[in-house]
Order: sequence, then structure tokens, then C-alpha cells
Amino acid sequence: MIKQEIRKNIREQKSRLSFQERETYSNLIIKKLTEQREYQRASEVFCYISFNQEVITSAFIEEALSGRKRIAVPKITGDGMKFYYISSLKNLKPGVLGILEPDTRNEEAVPKKGNENLIIVPGLAFDLLGNRIGYGKGYYDAFFGKYKDFSWIKTALAYDFQILPKLPAEEHDIKVDHIITQSGLIK
Repeated sequence: MIKQEIRKNIREQKSRLSFQERETYSNLIIKKLTEQREYQRASEVFCYISFNQEVITSAFIEEALSGRKRIAVPKITGDGMKFYYISSLKNLKPGVLGILEPDTRNEEAVPKKGNENLIIVPGLAFDLLGNRIGYGKGYYDAFFGKYKDFSWIKTALAYDFQILPKLPAEEHDIKVDHIITQSGLIK
């Protein structure tokens, strides 16, 4: 199965989820994420803003902010993707792709050398080796390429059906370290 077929298949499966199913699964997934040692030790988290039928991250972001963690969310810019710290979800506005984004007047979040930087990575499909198929724009691969000398803990949140045995992967594709679904930790 080529990447475009996989994307189409997963999008179709996601579109069949009711809002209640997405919310229930998302709550289970977020609970498992917040129980992870890597999350509990992190003072800041880079996290995507959920869009369409992705695992819902808004409650997670609010909880992390109330727990005194610094949260950085992505913004598509002319030269790729940058992360900016936020203090609330209320000030986000739809960006280039229709996804809520922060204001560039916020402080830019740059990973810390010597730290394990926790990042919650979106994607359409994942495999048991940590390979990922994103939405085809390459923003996250380029972001990790820019910060390749930094230590990352890359965690993906996904519904069970988004996990496939093996995905086509290319040398430049960045693998995730952990995948959390409603059934538990996959990797």
C-alpha cells in the first residue's frame, strides 16, 4: 500500500468516528500520556493542536498549563514550522491550513540542548517500529532536521486503527519513540 492509499484509508476510518467516540478515546489516550514518566518529568511540552478527527489535545494542553508546564504549539511560517509558547488556548487563531495557531508575538520555543525535549507528534498512520505517515507536507520532518542535534522524546497519539504492522519509510522520515492509543502504549 503506498502512502497516499494509507492516508485515504485512515482518513476514511477517522471520518466514521462519532464525536463521542473521539472524545472517549482521546480522554483514554491523554490519561495514558499524563501517566508516562517522560511527561511527568517534563517542564515544557511541544504539542500539536488537534484538527479534524485527530486525538483531541485541547484538554491535555489546558491540564498541562494548569499543572505549571510550559506548552509550545506550532505555527506554519514562510520557512516551515516554528513553535511558540502559549498561556491559553483562547488566543489561538486559524492559520494557513485552518489549524489554530499562536501569535508570533509570543515567545518562540526553541528546544533546550542537554534536555530531553518532549514533543507530541501528529500523524495519520504509525507502525510498530515507530515509522509515521503524516499529512504529506513534511513540516515535522523538516523541524526535526533543523534540530537534529537535540534530544527529543517523540510521542504520537493515535487511535488503535491508525497502527499498521509496517509502513513504507524513507531515510529522511523521522520515527517516533512512543505511540499511545486508547488500548495503551504501543512502543
